[in-house]
Amino acid sequence: MHLSTRILVVLASAGAIVAGWWILMAINSVVVGVVYSILWTLAVLIVARVLTTIGVGYNRFTARSGRDAPSERIDSATTLAELSDLRERGLISPAEYDAKRSKIIDRL
Repeated sequence: MHLSTRILVVLASAGAIVAGWWILMAINSVVVGVVYSILWTLAVLIVARVLTTIGVGYNRFTARSGRDAPSERIDSATTLAELSDLRERGLISPAEYDAKRSKIIDRL
């Protein structure tokens, strides 16, 4: 999960916990207020954990394309270098080299 999403979940959780404690401590019985406040805190933490686990606010498609793009460029560069080596050693013709090279560059 992206750092900004984690920070947002932590801030929202902290706000919910503080608000819950403030409201629940206003109950006349201190013991009941403390017990409900602890239960409220646990509930908020569980919900926050579930939200971070399922990736709320996290765009998997953008993250995947951003994360895979550099490795794809490195793979393409490696493939182009190997293709050039094959052409220099005479294992493929210049026409084959040009065709394969244009396919690799089109993928970028």
